Amino acid sequence: MARSGPVAAASLAVLVALGAGLGVGVWLARPPVPTALENGGTLSVSPVGERAWDDARTVTLTVTSQAEQSLTSLLSGRVTSSSCSPGAAVTSGTSVMGVDGAGLLALATSVPLWRDLTTGDKGADAAALNAELTRLGHAAPHSDRVTRATVAAYRALAAAAGTAAPTDGVVRAASVMWLPAPSITVATCPVRTGDVVAQGDPLVTLHAGQVATIGALPADALAGDRVLVVDGERVPVGTDGQVTETEALAAVLASSAYAGATPDDQGTRQLSLTWALRDPASVRVVPPSAVAGAGAGSTCLVATDGTPLPVQVVGSELGQTFVLPAGDGDPPVLPAQVQAAPAATTTCG
Repeated sequence: MARSGPVAAASLAVLVALGAGLGVGVWLARPPVPTALENGGTLSVSPVGERAWDDARTVTLTVTSQAEQSLTSLLSGRVTSSSCSPGAAVTSGTSVMGVDGAGLLALATSVPLWRDLTTGDKGADAAALNAELTRLGHAAPHSDRVTRATVAAYRALAAAAGTAAPTDGVVRAASVMWLPAPSITVATCPVRTGDVVAQGDPLVTLHAGQVATIGALPADALAGDRVLVVDGERVPVGTDGQVTETEALAAVLASSAYAGATPDDQGTRQLSLTWALRDPASVRVVPPSAVAGAGAGSTCLVATDGTPLPVQVVGSELGQTFVLPAGDGDPPVLPAQVQAAPAATTTCG
């Protein structure tokens, strides 16, 4: 029994050495700790889903009764051309009549052009001109100021309509026949080719009818063609908020919303309807906690490696947030997973 002491001591020394070696091996084999897990943190990830989103909003459609109206001339001279015909449509961006050899360009601006406009002019009429040129597919600015782009867009539209395009940079009010809507139906044609007209004489008269317009379009709505949902039917509406197609307007006037709305003294009715994208957008779906930078001017998701991914928040529903990739240049490709709760100190760029 006296000899067991040294043996036991030697065995213990071997075991201690082996244990130390194993510990060193385990320490050396341990993978690096991700930044997100340092200081005892726990990285929680969330999947990035995908769904169709029609960006539906509730809007107020104002339906007003329009009395018989005349479209008048700002020029004095002889009518040298006319394609005016009772029952026919006149649409914005076309020409149906010319005076003294110059075609009049029909334009449905929200404010009639009451003065000649040139580069630098500013006002509601300039804003209305820019908006209508944009609606008609031309590259006019989104502002209340006339720029060289405004004049170039007007020149291109006038040339396409077969009217005289300005060469001196001036959009002349007398060259425009104002329309109260993007498309109107002619009731009568008071003048014919060869007639002499004075300033203020009627050129075209319109039937009485209804005009339907969304008064205030949501500024943060996703871009794209839109529809109104009327008794379950999706009817087209213009980018300016006007319902101009005959069948679409008929659907509005026959709707339960129209029947249930109380007209005011002028016969105007206010209808609450759903306004949605015609073709739903494909958006990404994340929990609200995954969105960093909310309220700081920019928002982002954060990849599992800590990279911020700029996004635009476009909606939410039932505890889910809908986003689209954002940022200058090519938007980022969103991964399948992101951090579920980025640090409050995260900056998005």
